Amino acid sequence: MIFIYIVFAGVLLYFVLRYAVRDAMIEKEANKDKLIYLQKSSDLLDDIGSLYSMVSSKSNKHQKEAHQIYNESVDILTSDMKPEGKYQKLKDNQKKMSLLNKGN
Repeated sequence: MIFIYIVFAGVLLYFVLRYAVRDAMIEKEANKDKLIYLQKSSDLLDDIGSLYSMVSSKSNKHQKEAHQIYNESVDILTSDMKPEGKYQKLKDNQKKMSLLNKGN
């Protein structure tokens, strides 16, 4: 009788794990685009930070504007906006920061 309980528990465990892994794989595929955009946005923020440090070290005339763009970029990344929208706005901020860097 105990053997039957052990076999039954093993079969139940098999199906529970099988469906849990399947659901995890489906969830991963569903959020794949979101994760890609979040990674790209994070990389853009790193690039904006590098440009900000270059602008700040070169001259004081664009330092205030560069600081404002950097702060706006951090706010965008931590906002509840959709990942695609975050990426586009950060891309625009990167272009603005690049123009400031070239203007020095």
